[in-house]
Amino acid sequence: MPSRKPQQPEVVLYSRDSCTWCYRLKTYLSRNNVKYREIDIEKNPEAAEALRRSHNLEGAPLTMIGETVVSGFDSDAINELLGLK
Repeated sequence: MPSRKPQQPEVVLYSRDSCTWCYRLKTYLSRNNVKYREIDIEKNPEAAEALRRSHNLEGAPLTMIGETVVSGFDSDAINELLGLK
């Protein structure tokens, strides 16, 4: 019986249009076929405030992978959490 690939945890990317690292992270996720939901914190300040309150974090990019927050573009952490490479 073939083994099933584990289901990808939910990935939510908090980004800004003017953020170079956000663009690089979106490109990285897309190249690795990672499905994600993007929230632009400039266009949605309520989401930015909720992130600040719940995790005491601000800035971009921030990536929620399941219940884990990855601050910045940390490909090693993303790879580990998503089972990439």
